[in-house]
Amino acid sequence: MTDLLTKAELAKLLRVTERTIDRQAGNPVFPRRFRVAGRAIRYRRDEVMAFLSQTTDQRVSA
Repeated sequence: MTDLLTKAELAKLLRVTERTIDRQAGNPVFPRRFRVAGRAIRYRRDEVMAFLSQTTDQRVSA
């Protein structure tokens, strides 16, 4: 099974606030969020790592 991250875990990993995570929810490049167990929001670790790799690659090539 894929590792799942909470919003707090994602914010810590990205070094941003949870509010920033909320603001980025509609951004098509940002990792998708999904609901589990009704109201709980989670993010797939593999999508987050791909996002980080993509943003790092863009910064290096710029």
